[in-house]
Amino acid sequence: DITERKKAEKESKMLAQALKSITECISITDLDNKVLFVNEAFLKTYGYEERELLGKNIGMVRSDKTEKGADILLATIQGSWQGELLNRKKDGTEFAVFLSTSVVTDDKRKAIALIGVATDITERTRSEEALKDSEEKYKSLFERNLAGTFVSTPDGTVRDCNPAYLQMFGFVSYEQALSTNIAHLYGDVRNREQLVRSLQAQEKVENMQMRMVRMDGAPMYVIANVVGKFDEHGQLIQQTGHLIDDTKRHRLEKELIQSQKLESLGILAGGIAHDFNNILCILMGHVSLLDRIQEDPELHRISLDAIDKALKRGISLVRQLLTFARKTDSVFEPILVNDIVKEVTKLISGTFAKTIEVVTDLSPQLPAIVADGSQIHQVLLNLCVNARDAMPAGGRLGIGTKTCDGALVRQRFPNALSGKYIVIEVRDSGTGMDEATKTRMFEPFFTTKETGKGTGLGLAVVFGIVQTHSGFIDVVSEVGKGSAFCVYLPVEVAPNTALKKPKATFEESMGGTETILFVEDEALLFETSKIALVSKGYKVLYAKDGLEALDEFRKYFKEIKLVLTDVDLPKLGGEKLVKALLEINPKLKIIFASGYIEPGVKAEILKSGAKAFLGKPYDHVSMLATVREVLDAKE
Repeated sequence: DITERKKAEKESKMLAQALKSITECISITDLDNKVLFVNEAFLKTYGYEERELLGKNIGMVRSDKTEKGADILLATIQGSWQGELLNRKKDGTEFAVFLSTSVVTDDKRKAIALIGVATDITERTRSEEALKDSEEKYKSLFERNLAGTFVSTPDGTVRDCNPAYLQMFGFVSYEQALSTNIAHLYGDVRNREQLVRSLQAQEKVENMQMRMVRMDGAPMYVIANVVGKFDEHGQLIQQTGHLIDDTKRHRLEKELIQSQKLESLGILAGGIAHDFNNILCILMGHVSLLDRIQEDPELHRISLDAIDKALKRGISLVRQLLTFARKTDSVFEPILVNDIVKEVTKLISGTFAKTIEVVTDLSPQLPAIVADGSQIHQVLLNLCVNARDAMPAGGRLGIGTKTCDGALVRQRFPNALSGKYIVIEVRDSGTGMDEATKTRMFEPFFTTKETGKGTGLGLAVVFGIVQTHSGFIDVVSEVGKGSAFCVYLPVEVAPNTALKKPKATFEESMGGTETILFVEDEALLFETSKIALVSKGYKVLYAKDGLEALDEFRKYFKEIKLVLTDVDLPKLGGEKLVKALLEINPKLKIIFASGYIEPGVKAEILKSGAKAFLGKPYDHVSMLATVREVLDAKE
């Protein structure tokens, strides 16, 4: 009965056929490594005919660079082996394979043959090498990139960064950089929020200007290019950023803005002097009348009202000039654009030629925006000066405000991401501009004016400030028909009620019985302030300079509860006086006052222990409110 033998032969043929048809290279050798069988894939891959291999040592297909032959044979006899090695075709071509071997045993588990399965991994090896090469090149570029490059999660956890990033922010080590959330490096949290919104909306952000801070707290300005990575649901999961240190350019831009401010003040100087002279004439005229009309209560009241209005005009003008001329960094806070428009309108109405009619059309429900009031003031003033110069023979200058839906702004400016914008329009009936002028009008130092009539910085500065505020500017102009400049500024949540507090009257002002040391070198100012303080119950001591103030305080330090001092004092300045007083009594409550003080000095005095600042000229109501607020404050 040969049934079992026939069945075995059939299975053997089927197995042989299967081995021949497999795409991997199959070889069977005896225990001396001599070839007993190879499949079609093996022959095709190595370029041999079957008769050239049978009975030959399998080592003939190994590369001379491969020294693993004996190890492979020994390991296979003991069970199996796998790994990568270099083989050689009949024509001498060498290529990489992944070889897996195993042992064939008989019924008694005795080794009788060896099987090898080899896969050509040339392409895989080439791809891996290319990938490795690419990674090395990327790593090299990453490390040598002059831009500060980082990879972070949306919440700010830094996953990787390059040496330029470490140097830019002042990190002492790579580990410190990875342990510092990048959110701590943003000078303004709104920048980070805007960046994430922009990435979510358009997947990348290009040339975004941001204020950031170094590890030592020093401010810096960067230009950011950031690309987002998203999951299958469209959620941002990673951001890769490239930051260029723009601090030097920003500093130069500040100097440019300051230079242009001085130019604008120079242009308005004659008108400002004229306005001040008018104010002085009003004051002198009514003061000279007071004695003569004191018997007539109605005329007396009219003169006092006129003096009060003139004083307020002078105070407002000085405040505008000081605000406009300051050199500080941008201070973003809630502001009402209509208030700025009204201030600028008053200024230009008194300084521009009477042949120019100034009209306004202000939206009454205009929301607050978060911006630098001084810079918005400058934008508006520059546009008005530009409009005036376009009307040498006179004309009509219109200033309007309104709100505009963000979707409408995006039709003109695709990068407009805010939901709502405030629009400030400055329109003139002047000479207008041709197309060539419109294409260059925002270039620094470009001007169509005669030599000596302007530097060409006005509109360039306007453009820079608007960009800093994430806004846009549009111009419509036609030769002979005038021009209209529209500035679009994003609206952020800032309640109008937080901007202004209702002011009490003098009668409503609270008083007290505490002793106050008043330090002021202007005796007339002290006298009027003393009357206000004493009328409200306070006891007032006086010193006309810093050294006298120290002497008075040492005499009455147990009684004195508050010191109100000017900053600019003879013999011993207010800043040093504050420090000296606090050395004597660290809990002393101090208010300092000044007509103008650099913000840095103001911050230092407040930091040193002074409790409040009064800006001159101040009225008695403001002074009394500040005094009571400081005295009542908890230590």
